[in-house]
Amino acid sequence: MLDSFFEIDNDKLSDLIYAYITRSLQEKNGINKLSSSFDQEMNLNSGSGLSIFKHHLARKIIKIDLTEKINKL
Repeated sequence: MLDSFFEIDNDKLSDLIYAYITRSLQEKNGINKLSSSFDQEMNLNSGSGLSIFKHHLARKIIKIDLTEKINKL
């Protein structure tokens, strides 16, 4: 489980992850802006959205080209 989400039950965490993934498919402004706006809109601690992104990256749920800027995602 993600460190930022120890206080949240698994169903709510799954909903948050699904919402983040859905938004990431629509976002054109990059991961930083996506994560920041996600945190604000969902009333989460700063950095929570970025934790979701890093978690998916580490678990190879998403893949990125390390030769390109991450903000181009």
